[in-house]
Amino acid sequence: MRTDVPARGWYTDPGNDRLQRWWNGTDWTPLVRPVTLPSPQGTEKASIPSVPRHGRSMSTDAKRALIITAIAAVVFTISGYAGVFDSSPPSSSMPE
Repeated sequence: MRTDVPARGWYTDPGNDRLQRWWNGTDWTPLVRPVTLPSPQGTEKASIPSVPRHGRSMSTDAKRALIITAIAAVVFTISGYAGVFDSSPPSSSMPE
């Protein structure tokens, strides 16, 4: 048995340096995975594909405008209902 053969594990793919290929101890297998880059803290983290976003996020100004509009709608709705439940008769501004 040869002792200079690398141990089983993930190694840089000889044909593509952006992939890792599984070495089973005697031969390369068809199993590949993307190379994982170390995080800034030096710990490895799994390569997770990013989820595509549908649409764009709102800017801070757009969020503020939406909140102000919603508050105004609530205030106007409440003040409109308050007028419906007012039991005092309407005042007449026409001279007699």
